[in-house]
Amino acid sequence: MTKTSRIATIALMLIAANIFTVCSLRANADTPKKITSGVIYHVGTQIAPGDYYSPGLLRGFTTCEWWTERPNGGNYTPMPGESIAHIRPEDTTFRSVGCQNWITPLPPDVAEDLQEMRDAFNDAKITHS
Repeated sequence: MTKTSRIATIALMLIAANIFTVCSLRANADTPKKITSGVIYHVGTQIAPGDYYSPGLLRGFTTCEWWTERPNGGNYTPMPGESIAHIRPEDTTFRSVGCQNWITPLPPDVAEDLQEMRDAFNDAKITHS
C-alpha cells in the first residue's frame, strides 16, 4: 500500500472512529503476543489501551472489522484492508473479524502516518474552534 493510500485509509478510520486526541502508542506486559481475529479481549486485563495495527485481511474476507465496547456505547469499524484500531482506556472489550493478527507498537512508517493525520485533525480543530 502506498503512503498516500495508507494516509487516506487512516483518515477514513479516524473519521469513522471520531478520534481527535493524541494517545500514547504503547502496550503493557498484559498484552498478548498474538492478538487474533475471532477472540474477545477484555481491555485492561487481556489487552492494553493503545493503537494496534493489522496489515490486512485474512484469506476469504473482504473487510477487516473491529469493535470496541464501553459502558456508554462503542465503535464498529469495517476496513477494506489494513487497519488501525484505537483502544481507549474506557473501552471494556475489543474484538475483530477478518483481520490478520494485530500488532503493537505500530510499525514506524504506520505510526508516523497516523501521527501526521492526528496532527492535521488537531490543527484543523484549533483553526476552526
